Amino acid sequence: MRFRGKTCLHLWIPLPRYGLTDKARTTAETTKFRSNRQLHRVVRGAANHRIVLLCAEREPLECHRTLLVAPALDERGVEVAHIHADGELEPHGKAMDRLLDRFNLHPNLFLTQPREKQVAEAIELQAKRVAFVDKNLTVTSEASHP
Repeated sequence: MRFRGKTCLHLWIPLPRYGLTDKARTTAETTKFRSNRQLHRVVRGAANHRIVLLCAEREPLECHRTLLVAPALDERGVEVAHIHADGELEPHGKAMDRLLDRFNLHPNLFLTQPREKQVAEAIELQAKRVAFVDKNLTVTSEASHP
């Protein structure tokens, strides 16, 4: 795949089928997610290649990759940018600024928690808005998922 004249790799990262919900919001903190082979493959590959993880949403803030995968890559030092429908690349930090704006969580005189906590709170709020919830699925433990 080529984007703006650069060769890009498209890599599928299988995510939990239960998505980002209250029951699964700790997915990004679980050992299974943190040790995900594909996630590590992206980190290794990003050192030498431009990697593209694609989704169908026009708005990056509506995409589970922005809410789950991008923060995990960002904290590992991978430069993350979101591709908008018009081709604009938005750095992950700017996307998180927009998410903070959406929930009015920017620092002010009364809100003094660290940015990381504000972003985590905004991600959780957004996840509740955009997550697919399978009412028939029961999450029991990390070990029970393939």
